[in-house]
Amino acid sequence: MNNLDLKDKLELYNINDWDLDSEYVDVIFKAIVASDLYKEYMAAETSSFKEDKDFIVDVFKEIIAPNDKLYEYLEDKNLTWLDDLPTVNTTI
Repeated sequence: MNNLDLKDKLELYNINDWDLDSEYVDVIFKAIVASDLYKEYMAAETSSFKEDKDFIVDVFKEIIAPNDKLYEYLEDKNLTWLDDLPTVNTTI
């Protein structure tokens, strides 16, 4: 069994999608960390799987999905993004 870490796997399969566009990851990360949603989640003493899942869904709905910069990036990178967006939103 191969014990490669994530970085090794990314290099092995030449996955570098975010190398040139890491600013988008940074924008989303900073928006999440600055949000009241995140602050409330981190202030909790403990959390259950359901609370963790609800947090991720809320982050997607309130921060990721409405982010215009990320939307434009995905639209530029993936020609079918406009068709895929409703499916992604519904699935999440």
